[in-house]
Amino acid sequence: IIGIALKFTTHLLSVNRPLFEPPARVLAPANRGSHVRGMEQLLEGNKETIESICAPEPEEFSSLTLIHEGKPGIRPLYLVHGIGSGLLWGYRNLTQHMNPDQPVYAFSSRGHAGLDEQEQARDMALAYVADMKNAQPDGPYAIGGYGFGGNIAYEIARVLEEAGDEVDLLLIIDAYPYYNPTCQKEVQCESWSERARFLINFFHQALSMATLSKEERHEHVQRAKRWIGVHLAGRPSTRENKVATLTNLGNYSESQAELWATHLEMYDGYVDGPYEGAAVIMRTPAQPIFSCHREDLGWSKLIEGGTEVIRFKGHQDTIFLEPHVQETARQVDRLLERRA
Repeated sequence: IIGIALKFTTHLLSVNRPLFEPPARVLAPANRGSHVRGMEQLLEGNKETIESICAPEPEEFSSLTLIHEGKPGIRPLYLVHGIGSGLLWGYRNLTQHMNPDQPVYAFSSRGHAGLDEQEQARDMALAYVADMKNAQPDGPYAIGGYGFGGNIAYEIARVLEEAGDEVDLLLIIDAYPYYNPTCQKEVQCESWSERARFLINFFHQALSMATLSKEERHEHVQRAKRWIGVHLAGRPSTRENKVATLTNLGNYSESQAELWATHLEMYDGYVDGPYEGAAVIMRTPAQPIFSCHREDLGWSKLIEGGTEVIRFKGHQDTIFLEPHVQETARQVDRLLERRA
């Protein structure tokens, strides 16, 4: 009984995907299918397609939003939206505490603009690389993302690497690798070391909950009840019910909830490929029950160039909120200064 309680309670108290912003203005709406096909051709070696990929067409949708203009001549930082295409507000808040000279772009998905959403992580990464090359034709590139955005940022880095472009900063914030189909769906407690990490993580979960407000803790408990309903009490495992285990659907429109479901399903059965470069893993102490609970959250199983881990205090939901956002910004500035 204690084991079941720990399993279900810890999972819901650790969910790091509730952050969402109402639809923001994107640069221009339209179809990006031609850009995705163009990037695929480029990766196959057809270098002649690069001009057509990067030629801006005013009537086309762009996934990029300039959230901080910065100083001309400084290479931008590109941040990928969270699940449901949210978190632009969080990234904007981050830039308020960063070096004012640093330009920062954020990606916003097709679904966020009311268009048909990409169904595969690879297609989303290809489209984002095409838009990024319109803003910055040549590398090196600095890319990052929180949660779901960290997974897409990783795939963007792989696309750039395959195309021969340099990535000198890949920033993965509280995101978890998919190195096999079940690694984020089963408890990793086969060895004694895994069991020890599991218990330490549970302790950190209790500490991190103390940093939340009464209302935030209440919402986590409600999510726990919904998760138990779907996974234990036999509630139908519909798209809507799956999303409800991660966030409060009452905060979103029907189309926004549908976008959450599409992004959630994007990684069902998906396995990340290897990456020869390096990455910085920024993480909070407490992590979801289904992660491997290693210091680098398991990314070293995929990232061949090495991982650097930076730990934050507090809870996953507060990374971009006061006062924790100030420390987040300080660390990001340090990493960007190091690449200059």
